[in-house]
Amino acid sequence: MNDSQLTQIRTYLLDKKLPIDILMEVQDHFVSQISDLERDENLNFEEAFEKVKKSWQGELKPYWDGGWDLFDKNNMTRKFERMLIWSSLRKSFKYALVTVAVLALVSQMISLQFFTWFFLVAVVGIVLWPVLNLFRRWKTFMLPKKYDEYVLTLYQSFNFINFVFAYSFYQVISEYRPGATRFANLFTTFEFNADLLAVAVYICIMTVSFFALVSQQEYLKRIEKIQPFLTYLEPSS
Repeated sequence: MNDSQLTQIRTYLLDKKLPIDILMEVQDHFVSQISDLERDENLNFEEAFEKVKKSWQGELKPYWDGGWDLFDKNNMTRKFERMLIWSSLRKSFKYALVTVAVLALVSQMISLQFFTWFFLVAVVGIVLWPVLNLFRRWKTFMLPKKYDEYVLTLYQSFNFINFVFAYSFYQVISEYRPGATRFANLFTTFEFNADLLAVAVYICIMTVSFFALVSQQEYLKRIEKIQPFLTYLEPSS
């Protein structure tokens, strides 16, 4: 397949507003299917291209599905979006539960005074980890700004999620002393009272922070993968 034909495929897929990382995967499928049709059915490129476009039409046609998101998206993007959100949430929740288990263990091994400080450092560290990660790779995380006509990867939407919840995080963490006490009490008495609610709140904070971190790591992997493709995109003015 020559450069002109590859450009036709790429231009067609860019018009479908696919995230670039997904577009690259779909493009590989297009190239493979077109080549198969040319070989097996003795079609020329244009005929094979049209046939492949029709077979993908249902997946690639953008539309509004009546949900809270007012942007038109195709089924392919929606499917990938659901997959990445649930995959990242599952990982994040597991990390949060492991952290809670470690904190519960530590709370029974040291005095409440020392545990309070340990608790504060652990929670603040988890919340700030994605923020520090952003500043460490700021240029890479700001790449979508340079190409704001495109979505480079669906993961870019979650890189800054900790900033969205910053005030809520501050409100909860500022009450770290009673929070640490309730945390330690729950794993001492195992009574399902207000202590359980406090632990649930901290689990939510950790899950959101780990979600941001998981998304950032996946984002960096995807950006590295699509880097060669950026030469075909028009930077924003």
